[in-house]
Amino acid sequence: MNGEERKILISSIVLVVTLILVVVGTTYAFFSLQIEGENTTTNVELTVGEQNEITLSGGITNFHINLDVSDMTEDKIWTSYYGTTDSNKKYAADGDSIYQDIGTFTKKGTLTEEYGCYADINIDLSGDMAESLQYVDLRLYIEQGIFSRTYDLSYETGKQEFKFNLSNSNMEPIKAYLEFANRDDDQSYLAGKELTVSIKIDNFRCTNTPHRIAN
Repeated sequence: MNGEERKILISSIVLVVTLILVVVGTTYAFFSLQIEGENTTTNVELTVGEQNEITLSGGITNFHINLDVSDMTEDKIWTSYYGTTDSNKKYAADGDSIYQDIGTFTKKGTLTEEYGCYADINIDLSGDMAESLQYVDLRLYIEQGIFSRTYDLSYETGKQEFKFNLSNSNMEPIKAYLEFANRDDDQSYLAGKELTVSIKIDNFRCTNTPHRIAN
């Protein structure tokens, strides 16, 4: 494929992104920890005590990426476009602030130890672009403290478990960015299509065993 044939068939791509933080039982405490069943990552009851409570809340609105033919030309190969909440922008670009705080932790009292925590990242795609995405077209990056994970939305959707630690010295928010790539390939299969990405975070839970990052 020569330069004149490459990518000029792209018309417009519209990604409307909805990020919703759904917290079931928003407040958890570590004053008393009761574990039921064999799988402590899914069957954990945290009983509220008088102190050491942690609450997860947040979410963002108006998160979007809007692309057109000028963004998908050959001279912009390997350009990345990121989700933004700025209604005056089509997207965030390299050099902009691309991270969004999508979940914030607050605590009552002082945590006496470090906890290994989990949250379910539920990713749902709809629209006529959903079945057309290919590898590295669109990726979601999630981070909390030193823990991070990248999801390629061409195949990593549905419920995805995200692990992280919380402690008295680490109450960093859950951060995310969404990246669409103008790849070194013909992406005309995305021309004129739309995509809605719904990201919901729920089932926040913790155990008294912190996670370790593999070497």
